[in-house]
Amino acid sequence: STLFYVTKIIRSEPTPEFIDAMQFIAKQSQPGEVVFTTSEHAYLVAYYTKLETFINPVRAEREPSRLVLFENITASRTLEYTQSVFTQHRVRYIFIDQSFADYLDGKNGLIFLLETSPSFAKIYENNGFTVWMYTG
Repeated sequence: STLFYVTKIIRSEPTPEFIDAMQFIAKQSQPGEVVFTTSEHAYLVAYYTKLETFINPVRAEREPSRLVLFENITASRTLEYTQSVFTQHRVRYIFIDQSFADYLDGKNGLIFLLETSPSFAKIYENNGFTVWMYTG
C-alpha cells in the first residue's frame, strides 16, 4: 500500500549525500521556489530545503490533475510545454536520485530536455544525487 511505502521512506534515515544535496538547494534558493521530485522524497525535500515540492502523497490524492501533470512532464520532450508548467508552478529545481533517474530514463522525456536544453543547468551532482536548475 502507498501509505506503508511513504511511512517506510519517511522513517528511513536520509544519507549524508542526500542531506548535502538538500543543503545545496537550501543555500541558494529563494522563498516560494518549488522543487520537482518524486512524491516519495517530497517530505524530506520540504523539510531540508524549506521549499514546497511540485507533488507529494497528499497533493497527489487531493489533486489528481497534479499527478497527471507530473507524469506528462516526465514523458514530454516539448520544451514549451515543460517551460509553461514549470513557470506556472514556480518550479526552479529538479532533484533526481537513482530511482527517479531510472524512472526518467524509461520515459525519455524530461531527461532529454534536461540534457539538451539551455533552459536547464546541472548545478549539483554527488553520489547518485543530481540537482538541475530551471533557468527559463
